[in-house]
Amino acid sequence: MGAEATPAATLYRVQAGAFASRENAEARVEALRSSGFSPYIVREGGLFKVRVGAFHDRTLAEHLAERLRAAGYEAAIIR
Repeated sequence: MGAEATPAATLYRVQAGAFASRENAEARVEALRSSGFSPYIVREGGLFKVRVGAFHDRTLAEHLAERLRAAGYEAAIIR
């Protein structure tokens, strides 16, 4: 079998911020946790990116993004 990604292997994540400093990313993580979300930090491209969730179904990621925005956070769906 080839190494090509199949649609079933695609994961959609919701990004709730990207920061130059780990401290700012950690502050966002704490704020998200206090709002009932389960965020995590990924270091990528020199930034500390705060993400929430990983879904095979884009619709589920969109619902989470809507919840984040309703709570006052930025939210972008990424693959």
